[in-house]
Amino acid sequence: MSCAGYSGASRTFKQAPSPTSQSTLPAEQVITVGTYAQYPPQEFIDPKTNQPVGFDIDIMNALALRAHLKLHIVTSSFATLLDSLVNGQLDIVISAVSITPERQQKVHFLPYFHGGESLLVTKGNPDHINSLADLCGHTVGVKEASFEQSDLEVANTDCQNAGKPGIVITSVPKQHDVLQLILSNHVSATYQDAPITDYAIKQNSAKVERAGILVDDNLEGIALRKEANDLYYTLQHALEQMKADGSYHALIKKWGLTSGDILANP
Repeated sequence: MSCAGYSGASRTFKQAPSPTSQSTLPAEQVITVGTYAQYPPQEFIDPKTNQPVGFDIDIMNALALRAHLKLHIVTSSFATLLDSLVNGQLDIVISAVSITPERQQKVHFLPYFHGGESLLVTKGNPDHINSLADLCGHTVGVKEASFEQSDLEVANTDCQNAGKPGIVITSVPKQHDVLQLILSNHVSATYQDAPITDYAIKQNSAKVERAGILVDDNLEGIALRKEANDLYYTLQHALEQMKADGSYHALIKKWGLTSGDILANP
C-alpha cells in the first residue's frame, strides 16, 4: 500500500503452529474486525451506504459465512490496528497488511493476497515502458509522500548517473488524482500499489494497461492474536474452501485484482 508501513515487506512467511484439535468456536460467534477503510479497492467507504466495502471486506464476509460467524466491522487508522488487535479490542484485522518479520513477532497471519507495486500506462504502451529503468526522460505520476515516490526518486538518480535524462516526477496528494494524470495524458505512466493499478484497469480497460511485472511482491495476511488458534484454523479452513470452490477467484475477478491472486501467483 502507498501509506507508510505497507510496502517493502519481506516475502518470508512463518506459518502458524499446526492445530492439535478441531476448532471449538461457538456457532454464530460475533467477531470484531478492524480495517483502515481508505484504500480502494481493498477497503473503502461506500458513499451511498456509508459502510465499508471492497475486496477485503468481501473476503471477510465470505469467510464468516462459511465459518458461521457474525462480523462487527470497525474502521480505524492503520497505525493503531495491530496494537488494538493485540490489546483485545479487535479479534481480526484485515486491511491489506503486508506480512513482515516484525509484525509476525506480534500476531499470526493467514495469507490471502499478494501485494506489490506496478506501473500503469496508456493503452498500447506507446512509450514501451516495462520497468522503472524505462522511465528515464518520461513524466510519471505518483502519490506524494508514498513509497512509490521514494522509489521513483531513486530511479531518477540512477537515470542521471547513467547519463540519461531524468524522470520528471509529478506527485499529487490523492490517489484518484494520480489516475487522472494518466487518463488525461499528462504523464507517460503512473506508479502505485498493484491493486490500485488492477482496479484502474478494470474501470478504464479501453484507456490504460499494466506495464511490466509486479515489483516488491509481498504477501498480505489476515491478522489474529497469537493465542486465537481456534479462530485461526476456522478461517484457514474456510479460506481453503473458497479456493477450492472458485469463490475466492470470483472475488478476484469482481474487483479486477489479478496480480494479487494467491492461486495464480503461489
